[in-house]
Amino acid sequence: MIRFIHIKKNGGTSVYKFLAKNKIECLLGPDTNMNNQVDYILNAKGECLVDKIFKFENLENEIKEHFNIDAKFPHLTKSTYDNYEDYYTKDLKEVVYLRLKKDFEYFNYEE
Repeated sequence: MIRFIHIKKNGGTSVYKFLAKNKIECLLGPDTNMNNQVDYILNAKGECLVDKIFKFENLENEIKEHFNIDAKFPHLTKSTYDNYEDYYTKDLKEVVYLRLKKDFEYFNYEE
């Protein structure tokens, strides 16, 4: 079962209720169905099964460059939320990092 939670700005209560109820172990433990993205692209030997990885934050430029095309990609379903960093406290950032550490490391994202 995949769990979706509504995150409120500046450590809103729904995030903390979720963490208190399910404990951090829920996010880190083996019983969770929350997979890392690398679990979908690496085989059992750790070999990458895809030819190219496009990062969402630079998707338009990477697609144009990779396929040598000049096209526009309109953002049709843009969120009305503010910057994602406004929704995470230091503690919640640490939980997310620990849970998704393999992704952070494989895709070269900062902690």
